[in-house]
This record gives sequence, C-alpha cells and structure tokens, in this order.
Amino acid sequence: MRHRFAVALLLVLAPFATGAEPLALPAGQVHGECKRLTKQIARYQDVAKMAHDRGDELWEASTKQHVKRLSERRERRCPELVKQEKDEQAIKIARLIKNAAKAAATYFAPH
Repeated sequence: MRHRFAVALLLVLAPFATGAEPLALPAGQVHGECKRLTKQIARYQDVAKMAHDRGDELWEASTKQHVKRLSERRERRCPELVKQEKDEQAIKIARLIKNAAKAAATYFAPH
C-alpha cells in the first residue's frame, strides 16, 4: 500500500521536479515573462559592452553566453514577440535603404 502511494505521488510530482515549462505562451498574449526576458537581454548586452570596454575577455564571453541563453529561451517562450520584432527590424532597414537611396540620388544627380 505504501509503495503504491509513493509511486502515484512520484508520477504526479515528476513533471514539477524536472522544471518542465511550456514551450510557448498562448497565442496573442505577451506575458510578463517575455517583457522580463527582453529587459534582461538588453541589460546583459550593456554589461557585455562594459566588459569589452574594460578589456575583461572572460567576463565578456560569459556575459555574451548568458545573453545567448536568454535569447534562446525568449525565442522558445515568446515566438510571436520575436516575429513581431523581426518584422519591425525589416521595416526599419527598408526605410533606411529608401532614405539612403534618396540621399544618393540627390547627391549623384546631374546638376
């Protein structure tokens, strides 16, 4: 009887012990975790820059590795937010190219 109870309890609690997490958050929902991860990534990118400025290669490498882990977790947990940011970056790049083309056209146009 005790063994059955222990096995049942183990089966119920096993997913919690492994630290299982859902792969992605519900569609359309920007969860607080996504915002937190975004802020952490920005913060540690600044720390990596500071480490580079101070010439500490080990600190810089470990901080960049941490940023990579946070970014990977954010990509898994917040796929819609990552897609949205990539779309926004593509729009910004397109605008930049368009403005550069306009500037080049006025500069190189025959007078």
